Parts: sequence; structure tokens; C-alpha cells
Amino acid sequence: MFPPDDLIINIKNGIERSYLLSELRKKISELEDAKKELTDYAEKAKTKINSDSTLTDEEKKTAVEKVDTALNSGLSQIDSSTIDDFIDTIKQKVKGEIDKAVNPENKAKDIAKKSIDEELAKQSQIINEANDSTTEEKNTAVEKAKDVAKKVKANIDNAKTNNDVQKAKNDGVAAIHKVNPEIKIKLEAKKALDEAKKNQIKAIN
Repeated sequence: MFPPDDLIINIKNGIERSYLLSELRKKISELEDAKKELTDYAEKAKTKINSDSTLTDEEKKTAVEKVDTALNSGLSQIDSSTIDDFIDTIKQKVKGEIDKAVNPENKAKDIAKKSIDEELAKQSQIINEANDSTTEEKNTAVEKAKDVAKKVKANIDNAKTNNDVQKAKNDGVAAIHKVNPEIKIKLEAKKALDEAKKNQIKAIN
């Protein structure tokens, strides 16, 4: 004896509901896993940003804000997504945006140190073109300028804010410009020559 049709229908509907519920739970779990993956990725990125000594406080703040913006956008897209493949695309896109935020271009400290290198090159040229100095005196001055530039870069690296970086750079440029070669050897030689001429004239008279 076969079961009644309505019983078969009820069993079939129950199986379908069970399957659909299972699929729904699976989908929700996948969405939550994707969101957790992005959230964890963003948190690690923010930790890296905040511990990056090559960034100023302002740059860190901006970078963290970009990470949060990318994350929130990604989470919102995942919540409204219905296609599994699209979720993977969202994750890749968001991670790419977070990576860009972690490694910003045109960092204030890099720009400032580049300016110091340029000023050092200019001052070294000025030093080497000093006609009243000997080669030794020029070399000594160039090395001194290099030491000054090295200390300036250390000050830039230790700066916390954009203003601190700018001040360290400006002070450094001024310090580099003050480095000039001595003219002691040629000056003493010239002085000795002048004295010798005077003595010679006296002897003649």
C-alpha cells in the first residue's frame, strides 16, 4: 500500500525546505568567513601602518582612514552579494586597496631626505669650485657636509609630524649651506709670500 499523495508531498516539501535551509546556512557562513577574513586583514594592515616609523602621524591617520573606507565598502558589498565568485573578486579588490594604503607614495620623510641629498650635491659642487682652498681642504669640507646631511636625515626619520619633518629639513638645509672649505693653507702661503716681498724690498732699500 502506497502512502497518501499529501504525505508524499509533505515529505518532499520538508526535504526541499531542509535543503534550502542548509544552503542558506552555508551561504551565511561563507559571507561571515569572507567578512572576517577582510576584517582581520585590515586590522593587521592598521597595526603595520601605526608601527611604520617612515610615516608621519598625519600620514598614519590618512592611511588608517583609507583602510577603514576600503574595509567598510567591502563588507557592504559582501552583504549584498549573491554570487560566490563575486565575493572572491570583492576580497581581492579590497585587499589591493588596503595594500596601497599600507604603502603610500610621496611620503613626507622621503621627499625631505631627497631634498637634503639635492642640497648636499649643490653645496659639494660649491665647495669643489672654491679656488682659494686646497684639494685637501675641499675634501674635508665635503666630508663635513656629508656628516651634516647624515645627521639631518636621522632627525627627519625621528620626526613625528609633517611640521617636524619640514623643520628638520629646513634646519638641515641651513646647516649644509654653512659648510665651506677653509682657505688657511693658501692664505698662509700668500701671506708668507707677501712678507717675503716686503722683506726683500726693505733689503733693497
